[in-house]
Amino acid sequence: MKNKYKIFMYIYFAIVSIIVLTTDSLSKAGTILEYVGCGSAEGIPKPVPQLTTIGYTLLIVGTPLILIIFSIVAMIKAISAGKPDEIMKARGKLIKKFIAAAIIFLTATIVQFVITRFATTVTDENDVIDCMNCFLFYNRESCHPSETGNGVTDKTTKPTYDNMANPTTGNRDDKDNNSNNNSSSGNTQSSSNIEAIRKMFYAVETGGQVYGQARYDDITEAYAATVNETAITIGAGGWFANEGRDLLIKIQNADPETFKKLDTAGIAEDIKGDWSKYNIRSGSEKGIAIKNIIGSDIGKKMQDEMMDEQINKYLQTAKDAGITDLGGQVMYAEIMHCGGKGAADRILGHATTPYNAESIYKAVTTSWPEDANLNAPINGSLYRSRHDKVYGWINEYLK
Repeated sequence: MKNKYKIFMYIYFAIVSIIVLTTDSLSKAGTILEYVGCGSAEGIPKPVPQLTTIGYTLLIVGTPLILIIFSIVAMIKAISAGKPDEIMKARGKLIKKFIAAAIIFLTATIVQFVITRFATTVTDENDVIDCMNCFLFYNRESCHPSETGNGVTDKTTKPTYDNMANPTTGNRDDKDNNSNNNSSSGNTQSSSNIEAIRKMFYAVETGGQVYGQARYDDITEAYAATVNETAITIGAGGWFANEGRDLLIKIQNADPETFKKLDTAGIAEDIKGDWSKYNIRSGSEKGIAIKNIIGSDIGKKMQDEMMDEQINKYLQTAKDAGITDLGGQVMYAEIMHCGGKGAADRILGHATTPYNAESIYKAVTTSWPEDANLNAPINGSLYRSRHDKVYGWINEYLK
């Protein structure tokens, strides 16, 4: 009996070791405590769902394996002893344990199928399904990074968002960006400057922070970077929530026939409603339909038009705020596109005058007392790299 327990412990720790060594970022947990969330739950220490996933994996893999191994060992012993009665007993036990192992494995497989199936068809409102998926099958898609806790997030890997700059529009208030009611079209810039600014914004949103690169058919799921991302973000410019809906409406109005042809999942009905919490999986039927629509020629054209319109509004809003320097206007516009007008005005309140690219860049890369009360502040480390890039490009590409 003691030998059986020894064999069990050897197998158990061997399986644990394999899973631990292949689990994403678990080795970091001992030195950098990160937090994740699922559904609307936030501030979950990252090692917790990782360990529950290990336990569940041991249940569905380790238990059947150990049952079978012990049965085979008993069968070999009975055959070696040459006793027909013992062989018959061992054979019966082997069959029963094979059945038990099959039941355990099939039950776990059915659970996994059901959870995965629901997780790809429901919105973020189904928190129970999202959290079951997170705790039983941990990955960075099911357990989104959370700013709750010590505010540490892993910015080195993004399995399904590797085309995306770090981050997208997690802080943005889509109401600010949809209308910009205090803006006008009085600010006019040369087409070359507008194009350069568009390339900057595309680069930091979906172009991997490489100037001139863009991902027109991008879909970033909710909660990809912060807890404020309550809806999907789509397109090269990272249009969030109702902005994304407005982009699709713009494409539909520009070319109804193409939209109808590419809409294989009822997106035309979806865009009639509110998208403030519209969340789908990028690989779902609806996700694929949206990708096809926004990645089409008319989709790309409307994205460029929409971005150019927004840029002119952003620049005018910056001018109305007292920024006369073009570089300063672009820095303000970049902050506004990422975090909304409220965020841009807050940073401007910390900038020194005269306002220019340098003074606003310094303000948006400095910590301020009110940051302690904000979730993923626009001047926090989460957004630092995009500010660095835009500031450098302003000096390089604007004429």
